[in-house]
Amino acid sequence: MYSPYIGDKIFFNYLDKGFQKSKIHNKSENFNIVATVFAKICKDEEKHEYLNPARSMYTLYVGGMGAKDKNFYFNLMCDYGYEEEAHEIQNLYLSGKKLEAEALFPAQLLDELTMVGSKNSILEKLAVWKSSNVTELALTFPIDIETIKFIKENI
Repeated sequence: MYSPYIGDKIFFNYLDKGFQKSKIHNKSENFNIVATVFAKICKDEEKHEYLNPARSMYTLYVGGMGAKDKNFYFNLMCDYGYEEEAHEIQNLYLSGKKLEAEALFPAQLLDELTMVGSKNSILEKLAVWKSSNVTELALTFPIDIETIKFIKENI
């Protein structure tokens, strides 16, 4: 659940703590940051359909992963500036109202976390990913060969 727009700042706070506890003294040496990204070239009118799997997964992560007070993804969503939404999503999800929780997942955050849309919008997002500290993208569902080739050619 890495946002290339603000993830570097947020994740390096967590990573710095880990590096301090580890034997790794040079962060850039043998250390990669891999982000899993939902990717699909599609028309604007199809975008909502292809974002649904991402919305469901991220809602599960924020709302139902770990204990209520020990959920990394919930905390991350709060760090991203969506604290109120994270609380509402978690409360709904834990009370069994998963679809209502999904409906509350912020569209802007969902858009930041994915590369779903036209080739032009994917190119714009790739530029942001390239400038982030992420070293590798792991493309995931609803991925297809056309999307993989397009991203590979432009990365």
